Amino acid sequence: MKRFALLGAIVALALVVWGWRVVPHSPLAGLRSEADTACRCHGCGCKGGAGWRGPFGQCVSHASLTKICGSPPGTRCTYEGAQPVCRRSGS
Repeated sequence: MKRFALLGAIVALALVVWGWRVVPHSPLAGLRSEADTACRCHGCGCKGGAGWRGPFGQCVSHASLTKICGSPPGTRCTYEGAQPVCRRSGS
C-alpha cells in the first residue's frame, strides 16, 4: 500500500513539473510585460546610478561623479535623472 502512495506522489510531482514546463508563465505575466513595455525608463539613473551623463556620452556612477563631472556636477555633465517614458494606450 505504501508503494502505491509513493508511486502516486512521484507521478503527481512529475505532472506538476511537466505542467510548469509547458505553461511557464502565469496569466498575470502578460499584464506585467505589457506594463513594462508601456512605461520604461530612459536616461541615466534608471538602474540606480547618479543620473548624470558625462562629457563623453556615458552615464557616470556615484563613485566617479566628482572625478568626472567636477563639483558641482553640472559644470561638465548633464543631469538626466530617471525619466519614465510611457506610450499612450491608443498607440
